[in-house]
Amino acid sequence: MRIIKALLPGAFLGLILAFFPALKVTAEPTYPDKELAEALAKFQSTFSSFEKGRKLFIQGDMAGAVRCFQSCTRSLPRHIYAHYYLANILYLQQDYSEALGAIEKAEDSIDFMTAMDAFAQREKTKEFGKKRKSIEDYYDSTSSCRERRELEQMHSQVEDEQDKAERRTALERLRWRKLRSHYAYFRGNIFFQLKEYDRADEQYRKAIREDSQNGYAYNNIAAIRYLARRFEEAEQLLREAEEAGVEDLINLKLKKLVLEALGRPTEGILEQEYIAEREDKIHAVRFTGNVHEGETNRLHLFAHCYLVFDSESRDALLIDPGSIDPRIESYIREKRLNVRLILNTHGHFDHTHGNVHYADRFGAQIAAHVLEAPLYAEDPDGQCGKPNVYLVEQTIRVGTISLQVHHTPGHTPGSVCFLIGPFLISGDSLFADSIGKMRAADDADYKKKREGLIQVLRKIVPSLPPETWILPGHGKSDTLARAREINPSLRGS
Repeated sequence: MRIIKALLPGAFLGLILAFFPALKVTAEPTYPDKELAEALAKFQSTFSSFEKGRKLFIQGDMAGAVRCFQSCTRSLPRHIYAHYYLANILYLQQDYSEALGAIEKAEDSIDFMTAMDAFAQREKTKEFGKKRKSIEDYYDSTSSCRERRELEQMHSQVEDEQDKAERRTALERLRWRKLRSHYAYFRGNIFFQLKEYDRADEQYRKAIREDSQNGYAYNNIAAIRYLARRFEEAEQLLREAEEAGVEDLINLKLKKLVLEALGRPTEGILEQEYIAEREDKIHAVRFTGNVHEGETNRLHLFAHCYLVFDSESRDALLIDPGSIDPRIESYIREKRLNVRLILNTHGHFDHTHGNVHYADRFGAQIAAHVLEAPLYAEDPDGQCGKPNVYLVEQTIRVGTISLQVHHTPGHTPGSVCFLIGPFLISGDSLFADSIGKMRAADDADYKKKREGLIQVLRKIVPSLPPETWILPGHGKSDTLARAREINPSLRGS
């Protein structure tokens, strides 16, 4: 008697590929197993040196990092990740010709590293096969019901492990595709710095062909078109990025410049005031800024900061100041507002990095959910501060403003939404057309967190008027009525 596997191997891979019809199966170079086995052993032996180099890179010790990464490439000349970091270091040092050589070495190693990964997976599959056969042979040789039950459990565990390995392999193929896209994008950046715009354009196009979700490549082609005063083409590229589903990655400053050049309206791109349909003294204004403003070697990251105030008393709340933005203080002075409290929907730096500046500037305290405390403790430069007020699920009053704190765990353990008058400031928990992303230990943990967040949101939403504004941490704002139409997680709520 044999133990029959219920699910066919590779079924998950087929399911994944069904959602990526653009992926083409191409003939990949083949390498002898002996060569791949030797390379795998060398790759594994460089792990500690590579991790040390990566940490030194993060700490800013570039000389130390170079020594570690060069040690990796001496051991394994095709060490793709070491070459990539060396390219980054050379790029930061503005040695663009050498950076180009390093990223080319990384790109040239992709096929080999892909084959090495596949070899490692084949070896794992052989081990799973040996384990299964051993269990099945023993199962056939015993008549003990107890032993057979134990063997069935062991067999099931081996099959689960193999299923997980096959899923990882399927996802690895997609990861390699994205890696090719990123390396092409990086090479495009080097050509951009060298002012070889045609070659940069070619690499950015390649990046998009490899991964249509590479929003930064769309931005940079649009920037090249803008510099060439081909504004219509620049706008078309930004529209293509939106259609590809990467609207949140668009460089909003570039978008505003392009529309201004075309004489088109730019209201709402970087700043917007919200007016409730029903009469209400509570007003809100959004300021959208690049969290990495001024850091020329960092990818842009746009996040929303909200100022909510009582138009009669002038009491105000500053919510999620992810950066220091002169427009905020200018608006506060103009409206003669009194900032009573700084609120964070969660503790990620793109929502908290301006906390200390504004707390000192306005003499205001910082408030966040009690479960976010560990995130503030991780703040490397102290700009996020430490909350003076720890919130729970509650209703509080700040001056003349009343607000409800809704705990919405998922994106982070202490994520919250603030209901203030006609506005639901939802951070990264709820967007007009989706819900927040979350970190999870595995698929089961992710599913549990996601379902938990949806359940919480569906308890909050039905009690709110349809004209309530959803004001998220990134992306578009919309009314609750509209969100119920376009957000799958809110349908039926």
